[in-house]
Amino acid sequence: MENITGYFAAAVIVIVLAIFIGAIRKNALKQSPLASRMNFVVCAPRSYKGVGITCSALFGVALVGSTIGMAGDPDYPWVACIFGGLLAMGLFILYYAYRWKLVVAEDAMALTPLFGQDRIYSIRDVTHIGMGIYSGVKVFSGRKRLFSVDRYSSGTAMFISYLIENGVKAPKKIII
Repeated sequence: MENITGYFAAAVIVIVLAIFIGAIRKNALKQSPLASRMNFVVCAPRSYKGVGITCSALFGVALVGSTIGMAGDPDYPWVACIFGGLLAMGLFILYYAYRWKLVVAEDAMALTPLFGQDRIYSIRDVTHIGMGIYSGVKVFSGRKRLFSVDRYSSGTAMFISYLIENGVKAPKKIII
């Protein structure tokens, strides 16, 4: 009886993962509001997708295997929590890699954040940028931070040069 419960739990885990990954991919295919006049896109590097897929697959298989093999074992809840947490971390990396992007047009930027709706910023809203050693590019409007761009994102250098060409104040030393 315990083995049937393990197989059922494994099937539920696989179905939930398939639905979640399908929703991530469907959300990634949505068009940006500025897609018709787009110059370039700043997005997460491909390696993030690879890490997210590898981590999700590895820990998903480990969670399913432990669910089938350890059903009824007193140590199972701890093992399931650890593998479930690592699986959630892999899915979050995958979600970030597919969801976050910044579409840059001639005079506007459309940000698709991790959570919430798309936001459109005009280049006139941006007053200055800040650079961090680990954080990347922080875009400000006055004292308010509008958004940040990861330093490892593809298109970060092009984005910085776009901002500087449009008269945005930048630090003297730019770290990429």
